[in-house]
Amino acid sequence: MPQAVVLGEALGAFLTEGVSVLVSSSDAGNRPALGRALGCRLSADGRTVTVYVAAAPCADLLTAIGETGRIAVAVSKPSTHRSVQIKGQDARLVHCAANAGDVIARKIDAFTADVVNIGFTEALVRTLMDHDPADVVAVAFTPTGVFDQTPGPNAGTVITP
Repeated sequence: MPQAVVLGEALGAFLTEGVSVLVSSSDAGNRPALGRALGCRLSADGRTVTVYVAAAPCADLLTAIGETGRIAVAVSKPSTHRSVQIKGQDARLVHCAANAGDVIARKIDAFTADVVNIGFTEALVRTLMDHDPADVVAVAFTPTGVFDQTPGPNAGTVITP
């Protein structure tokens, strides 16, 4: 298994901005699965990333994660196109923290503000991020790779946090 990567404060701060978070995996048959996360957070020690997803629309993704533990999380700020991909091999469902609803609400508010600033309507963004709070699950993993995915000459390069 690849070495764990400890993510620094700068990347942790980026995860709290108004970012889009997409999560992907592949099942035991190597079929891809993708879903939109409602939010993302980094543990205080920088060793664990947790993404929050609505279980029903992300059922295939959660099944794939359960089968393989593989995960790739693409985090992108729409207004700047800054994008980072974080990969892991040990993804697993974990208990949602007591403050998960607050974390998700702040992330959605920040994402909405960023996207509204570039011309989309708040109603559109709120519809995209609509979810049943009772359906939210948390997926945690240890980062094993971080990559710059911002369009341009450095896309795909390894980020050393």
